[in-house]
Amino acid sequence: MLRIFLVEDEYVVREGIKKIDWESHGFEFCGEAPDGEMALPLIRKSEPDIVITDIKMPFMDGLELTRLVKKELPYTEIIILSGYEEFSYAKEAISLGVAKYLTKPVSAQELIAELNGLKDDLEQKKSDRENAIKYQSDMEEDILKERKDFFNELVGGNVAVSEIIERSEALGLDLRASVYCILLVTTYIQSDLSDVREEAGSELYQSLHEWSSKSTDSFILFNRDVDGQAILFGGDNEKELKETIEKCTDEFIEIVSTFKDVRYYAGVGCIVERLSELNRSYEAAGAAFAHRYFDTSNRVVYWQDNSLLIYGEQELDDDDVISSADVKNLDRARLIDFLKTGDISEKDYFIEELLNNTGIDALRSSMFRQYVAMDLYFTAVDFCMGLGYEKDDIPSPDVSQGTLLDVEALKSYCREVISKSIELRDSISKSRYKDVVDKVIGYIEEHYMDEELSLNTLAEYVRFSPNHLSTIFSQETGETFSKYLIEYRIGKAKEELKCTSKKSSEIAIDTGYKDPHYFSYMFKKITGLTPTQYREGK
Repeated sequence: MLRIFLVEDEYVVREGIKKIDWESHGFEFCGEAPDGEMALPLIRKSEPDIVITDIKMPFMDGLELTRLVKKELPYTEIIILSGYEEFSYAKEAISLGVAKYLTKPVSAQELIAELNGLKDDLEQKKSDRENAIKYQSDMEEDILKERKDFFNELVGGNVAVSEIIERSEALGLDLRASVYCILLVTTYIQSDLSDVREEAGSELYQSLHEWSSKSTDSFILFNRDVDGQAILFGGDNEKELKETIEKCTDEFIEIVSTFKDVRYYAGVGCIVERLSELNRSYEAAGAAFAHRYFDTSNRVVYWQDNSLLIYGEQELDDDDVISSADVKNLDRARLIDFLKTGDISEKDYFIEELLNNTGIDALRSSMFRQYVAMDLYFTAVDFCMGLGYEKDDIPSPDVSQGTLLDVEALKSYCREVISKSIELRDSISKSRYKDVVDKVIGYIEEHYMDEELSLNTLAEYVRFSPNHLSTIFSQETGETFSKYLIEYRIGKAKEELKCTSKKSSEIAIDTGYKDPHYFSYMFKKITGLTPTQYREGK
C-alpha cells in the first residue's frame, strides 16, 4: 500500500484531503503538516511514497520542500497543488522532477484519479527496489567473498593498478588516497565452553561490523575468514594517516574491551605511497601480526624500521615477553600453537621469531642448531602423529648432507618441516570439512522449501560459526552458501515449471519464496527469463 503525506497551509483544504477514505482506494495517509519547514523532519522519518504539497506556503514553500525531499528521498514522488497557473512555476516544478502539477481547486475524485494514474508504476518501482535490496542482502555473502578475493589480489603485488581501480569501483570501494597502510587483526573469545565462544564471538563480530560500517570514510574492512580481518587505511598525507590509525585503534580497543575474556592482536604495517606498494605494507603488518604466537597479551603492534613497537608504548622487548612464560616449554608451546592454527603464509615470520628467541649467538653453534632442529622435528612428529600420520611423514634433519651447515640452512629446514606439518593438518581438515559440507548439502536438499533456511540455521545444525561455515563451504563447493541455495531453489523451480501445471505463485512457495514477486525477480536474475517465458520456452 502506497503511503501519502500532505503539506498544505490552508486548514479547510488540508482537512478535506485528510478525510478522503484513503484505504478504500489502496493508499495509506501517513502524516500532515501546515508548511514545508514542519513537514521536512516528519517526511524524513516516515519516508512516504508520495508527498502532496501546496506550492505557496509560509516559512518554506512547496518548491523548496521538493528540492530537499528529492535530494534526500529520490524515490518519493511529489504532487504539487497550486492556485497559480504561471508557466514559470510549472516549469520549475518539472525541472525538480515532480510527478504531477495540479491547479486548485482539486476535488477528491480528481486527486484520486491522478494518484491512480501513478499507482501501478509507483508500486512496480517500489517492488523492484525492495526486491533489489532483498537480493543484495541474500547475496551479501558473495559480496564479502568478492572483497576478500580482491584484497588478496591487492596485496599480492601482481595486478596492474588500472585493473585494481576498475575492480574497486565495481565493488563500490574508494581507494583514492595519497598514502596507504594495512592493519591485520584477529579477535576471539577465550572460553572452555564452545557455546559461549560462538555466541559471544558472534556478538563481537556484529559489533565490529557495525563499527566498520559507520567508519567507511576512515578505512575499508576486509574479512580474512579464520585469519581475522584486514583494514586498509588511506589518507592525504602521512601525518593525517597516522592520526586516523590511532583514532580507529582507540575505537577498536574500546569496543573489544567491553567483552569478557576477549583475545585480540593487531599488526600495523608500514605506510606506502602507491597502491602498487601495498604488498610492502601487508608484509610488514604480517611480520608484526605473527608475533602473536610469542605474546599472550592483547596488543596492537607496529612494524617500524625492522623492529616491533607496542601501540602507545615503547619498543617491544621480547625478553619481557619470554620471561612471563615457562622458558623450558616456551618454544615448543609456541610451535604447537602455530602448527594448530597458523597459516602457511606466516611461516617465515614465525620462524624468524622462533629462532631469534632461542638466541642469535647460540645459533652459531652447530651443536645448538642440531638441538633446535631435533626439538622442532620431534615436536612436529608428535603433533602429526596425533592427527593419525606416521613418523616418516615428517622429514628428519640430515646433518651429513649439510642440512644444518649454517643458520640459513636451519631456517630452510624449519620451513620444510612446518610447511609439511601444516599441509598434513589441512589435509585432515579438508576431509573433515567435506563431511560437514556434505551434511549441509543434504540438509539443503531436504529443507530448501523453508523460507527461513539460512547460513545461521545450517551453522547451528553442524555446530560451526556462520563465518567459519561460509569459508569451508566456499572452499569445498567453489561457491558461497547463499548462491548455492538460490541456484538449487531455482533449479527445483525450473523442474516444476516444465513438469507440472502449477501456477508460479505455487511454485514460489514450493521452493522457499513466499513472495511470488521476489521469486519472479530472482528467477529472472538467475536465468535471464521470467517463469512464464521459461515455461513457454522463449
